[in-house]
Amino acid sequence: MANLAGFNAEAYEPLDTFEPVPAGWYTVIITDSEMRPTKAGDGEYLQLTMQIVEGEYQGRYIWDRLNLINKNQTAVDI
Repeated sequence: MANLAGFNAEAYEPLDTFEPVPAGWYTVIITDSEMRPTKAGDGEYLQLTMQIVEGEYQGRYIWDRLNLINKNQTAVDI
């Protein structure tokens, strides 16, 4: 378990909002990715964690799932 004895939460400003990032085009970096099985177990999707690196929402995180392997081609095409 992490030792947080030296952490002072009062030294940090809280985030202003937890509002969703509006739909649009953002410059991001992928900070984490993982292939995961679908719930049905007959396919896989790519789970992505991305951080916005420019503009008004810089520093915010967004997530996406890309359905890459599925017996239903329409699910992959979406």
